Amino acid sequence: MAEGARTVLIAAALAPLPLLAAAAWNAEAEAARGPGSAVVSVRDGNLYVGARQLTSGGADREPDWSPDRRRIAFVRQAPGRRSSSLYVIRRDGGGLVRLTRGNQVVSMPAWRGDGRLIAYAASPVAGGSFDVWTVGRDGGTPRPAATGPAEQIAPSFTRAGRLAFRTLEPGEPFPEKTSDAGTPQTGPRELLPDFDQRAPFRLTIAGTRLG
Repeated sequence: MAEGARTVLIAAALAPLPLLAAAAWNAEAEAARGPGSAVVSVRDGNLYVGARQLTSGGADREPDWSPDRRRIAFVRQAPGRRSSSLYVIRRDGGGLVRLTRGNQVVSMPAWRGDGRLIAYAASPVAGGSFDVWTVGRDGGTPRPAATGPAEQIAPSFTRAGRLAFRTLEPGEPFPEKTSDAGTPQTGPRELLPDFDQRAPFRLTIAGTRLG
């Protein structure tokens, strides 16, 4: 065996497991950044990242990447109803969280640059104009951000974190979003990889007698 190859094998054998896991995660991340694979899209009402299907049921739409590309906000329509809700899912298809409830139509989610807040447009199913609301990434009570008789839609955030939105003119078509190539990173980035800590086990408590 060549000396260089022997050195590589010895180094790999001695490397701590977290470092090997980090290397594997980095390789996965590099592959995810390949052509087309980082685009989240809607096909037949289901979310896909590249060729990988994340959701099923055919009632999902309007995906939006989080700034760190670890989560996706999207809208899901209730089965057999006009109402819809805002959801967040991890890029691996796990960790589905419902962020809004109630008899309303939700549309156009958009992440703030720090990844902690999501803005969206919503209108009562019974009738009324669209207003802009915000809600935390992990849930909580949604808060109104822009209200009034006009149709206030398409929220977004500036690099400074300020909320912006668009007012729909009478007769203007409602915009539709079927894919998202990635929200620009404007805030703090989470450190990766993100390992889950195993709960302590087989603990032994040892005491020392004093005096």
